[in-house]
Amino acid sequence: MAISNLTLRSAAALWGDSGEDMALDTNGTDLFQPAGELYFYHPGDSCDVIDSNVDMLWLERIHLEEITVSPTRNGKVQVSYQGQPILRMKGVELIRTEEGCFSLNYWLN
Repeated sequence: MAISNLTLRSAAALWGDSGEDMALDTNGTDLFQPAGELYFYHPGDSCDVIDSNVDMLWLERIHLEEITVSPTRNGKVQVSYQGQPILRMKGVELIRTEEGCFSLNYWLN
């Protein structure tokens, strides 16, 4: 079930782009605080590993049926797009596709 009326408080944002990530509103670092962070991914961006907590993964121009999510041995989740790994991250609670925003539990069940 998609989550509607999502409110993020004082969110920081990180964009993946060919390994040159750009973070906004993170006090000059790429390390995120415990709540309110977004990671934006577009088709063609590089595969990233994110060790800090990210609350929402926002997949732009990507559809629900193109994504798989699986847990890893080290406490992260791996997100794959069209069968190819795109992210390994920890702390993600929500994943947004073109169809809407879904909790991590939706993907893992």
